[in-house]
Amino acid sequence: MEGGDSLKTALAWLRGVINGKIGHGLEARVLQGLRVTHAEKGFMRFDFVVPNTVSDVDGNWHVGALASLLDLIGIVTIYSFANRVISTVDFSASYYSTTKIQEHVEIESKVTANRGKLLHVVIEVRRKGNGEVIAVGKQWMASNRQTLAQDVDRNWSVGALASLLDIIGIVIIYSFANRAISMVNFNVSYCSTANIQEHGEIESKGSNLCCNL
Repeated sequence: MEGGDSLKTALAWLRGVINGKIGHGLEARVLQGLRVTHAEKGFMRFDFVVPNTVSDVDGNWHVGALASLLDLIGIVTIYSFANRVISTVDFSASYYSTTKIQEHVEIESKVTANRGKLLHVVIEVRRKGNGEVIAVGKQWMASNRQTLAQDVDRNWSVGALASLLDIIGIVIIYSFANRAISMVNFNVSYCSTANIQEHGEIESKGSNLCCNL
């Protein structure tokens, strides 16, 4: 593995999250069993068996948990490249296939653009064996002077926020359509951070085309 101190720090943080020593528990559930197979500065590969802890009601990999995983892996990959905390300013996830619990997948994450204080990372999840694309996450992230641990411990995790937005969107769409809707694309723009225990209000609106949060 190549990449120097920034890579070592990023991987140490990832191990802490997986082991439940960093974060609030949600991250450990989402990443349970994740294994690094290759790591270098700005590029990583992972092996992952989808755990029971991230199942939806149908026994599939919950798209909110998948969004959280994409976000966390994006953060680790960016940190290995930039050696500093990066705040997510825009996050999108496209879902191409459902995945059952205990299915085996491969994940690849790569920094694809460097615009000084803005960096872009793409995360792909593929089915092990046939290489079928399951999901693709894309993030624009901005530099932040905080330490990596402080960002995780003090602010509302953007992965957890993405999960909340996903669940609320599903509820609103169901109230409108009276049937289950499969997620095909999910986009979130983050305009501000929020501390734990802060009070916020959420408004959700459904239409025949989309759900805006």
